[in-house]
Amino acid sequence: MKYLIIHADDAGLNGSVNEAILDGLKKHYFSSTSILVPAPYFEQFIKKAKEYPEYDYGIHLCLTGEHENYRWKPVSPKADVPSLVDENGYLWSSVEQFMRNARLEDVARELQAQITRVLETGLNVSHIDSHQGTMFLNMEYISLYLMLSEEFNLIPMMLKPSHFIQDLIRKRGIELSDQDIQNIQSHLHVSLDILYMVDFGIDNLSDRKKQYE
Repeated sequence: MKYLIIHADDAGLNGSVNEAILDGLKKHYFSSTSILVPAPYFEQFIKKAKEYPEYDYGIHLCLTGEHENYRWKPVSPKADVPSLVDENGYLWSSVEQFMRNARLEDVARELQAQITRVLETGLNVSHIDSHQGTMFLNMEYISLYLMLSEEFNLIPMMLKPSHFIQDLIRKRGIELSDQDIQNIQSHLHVSLDILYMVDFGIDNLSDRKKQYE
């Protein structure tokens, strides 16, 4: 049996996104959502989400802030994660900057802080996923991602390492060994066959609707 999950990430980004996501969950437009912990409207979303505990919430692990005039800082004190921030203390604005500067120990520290912050609110969460795919840039990050899912008992949103997926990963310069594939598979009690992302850079409404067909 195959299942379709319609997932809305970036909860906590701003007030209108929060309202739209909760409205979509109520109307069953979405199956689930995931929360940007460092984003400015995180606390607002948590407060509203706790009124609807029946919905499926996750943590959108975030290591970048890609909006030019709308930035956010890590959950951890910047002195504890110096490789993750720019000169003004904000998370790197692009995946490329993150790749050039980030150290694995800082990544682990920040992501643990993000997960802990959500759990301390008392909101029930089921899964983790990755903002801008930063946790799938190399095998070290993939291993950390799977380790965090196990440590906090959260389902990792992850594609099966099929030939199709390996080709996509290879475009990022990652070669998966047989041992890597075995390691990923051992952690994936639930996994995705295909991931399709809607391109919100399309302004024309009719063209945007076609993406859902």
